[in-house]
Amino acid sequence: MVEGQLQYQSVNDAHIASGAQIRGGVKHLFPSRPERPKPEKRFGTLPWVLDQARRLISLLVVGLLLFWVYPSGMRILGRRIHDKPVASLGWGVVAFFGFIALLLVILFATLIVGVLLSVVTLGMLARWVFLLGILGDVFLVAAYFFYVTFVVPVVVPYASMARLDRGRFWWLLPVVIGIPLYVVLTALPYVGGILNILFILLGLGALMLHWRLNGSGAGGTGEESPQETPPEETPVMTEPSETL
Repeated sequence: MVEGQLQYQSVNDAHIASGAQIRGGVKHLFPSRPERPKPEKRFGTLPWVLDQARRLISLLVVGLLLFWVYPSGMRILGRRIHDKPVASLGWGVVAFFGFIALLLVILFATLIVGVLLSVVTLGMLARWVFLLGILGDVFLVAAYFFYVTFVVPVVVPYASMARLDRGRFWWLLPVVIGIPLYVVLTALPYVGGILNILFILLGLGALMLHWRLNGSGAGGTGEESPQETPPEETPVMTEPSETL
């Protein structure tokens, strides 16, 4: 006779005698399946190699697509880094902290304006302010991560081999060679993380330099415009004066 509940853990049902008295009832517990340990993605292991291979294929596909769709813009960003690497790095730091500040400004402005509109009983307008503010921040964050994830790994390798680009489809050479080198360098333990941060700052700085030069009216196309030569003066034919 069992006063309390009988619990047992087994894959199969237990055989309990028909005359057994169990006041608390019988509870059958099935053994839990042991979880398989996840493979560690350490440097040089097969999962690590597969991750880097997938990353390389993704960057190559997106990089080739970006250069095919917008080659002039990608060339401009790469040449900004090639021509002014130190300035690109400095402006990259400014761009990073400026981006964070912009997100906070939009967030706080949205909260303040939305609350004020709610206080004056303009609830519908307040909801639209909240919605647009949140969507604005989401759009900026998505654009930032797309740029640093796909555009930077393309323009930074291109910048290191910009001299190989001689027009038309010559951009294929620095892209196809540079992106694998970028993946290898940024995948190195310890050093790769530091290089990745530096490359991101260079890419952000190139974008800032392009906007800055465009705003000042210089460097808008990224190509040096040929200097205009003054027109040659045509000689004026004068008739000889008659001497009296």
